[in-house]
Amino acid sequence: MVPKAEQAMPEVLAAAETLTHAAEREVAWMFLARIAVLQAIHRNTPRVFNPGRKSHPLGKAEAEAG
Repeated sequence: MVPKAEQAMPEVLAAAETLTHAAEREVAWMFLARIAVLQAIHRNTPRVFNPGRKSHPLGKAEAEAG
């Protein structure tokens, strides 16, 4: 259930639309519906880049050298 204040947000509308398409049409829409729902759920979470998450395939010294 979405609060009334957030029902008109673009993310929520996109999620509702793709869920409707997934229910009425093809299985391929389910993947798009999942993405739209996850984006609507996490709409207030800022995306932050974490450079320490993965190591660079070239190694630290070669990555810094460019």
